[in-house]
Amino acid sequence: AEVHARMLHATRPNVTAKEIFEVTKKAYSEVGFANEEAKHHQGGACGYKTRDWVGHSESGEKVQLNQAFAWNPSITGTKTEETFIVTETGLDFVTVTVDFPYLENVIENDQYFSPDILIL
Repeated sequence: AEVHARMLHATRPNVTAKEIFEVTKKAYSEVGFANEEAKHHQGGACGYKTRDWVGHSESGEKVQLNQAFAWNPSITGTKTEETFIVTETGLDFVTVTVDFPYLENVIENDQYFSPDILIL
């Protein structure tokens, strides 16, 4: 959840995908999963394709206002993903499910929710 929250916090208009990827890489390392970002793509901008572009260490694409994203940080055997749109007032999540458990992280007074494990 911490890695996901940091990715969300970094996703702002005019920030490059490379900058977000560097935040992601650092977050994995700081939570004890160094190099995990190299084992699966971390997601990116989405629209008519599954990913219009994928964030990585060489990505020059910039986040645009009203652009949709789906970051999917993963640790071997698990993955999380939420689709959201970057708006003038923040991130508008379009895949939130009321009854699904979530984890909360706060970064610089901004709340971020990441899907938790659903136990049936």
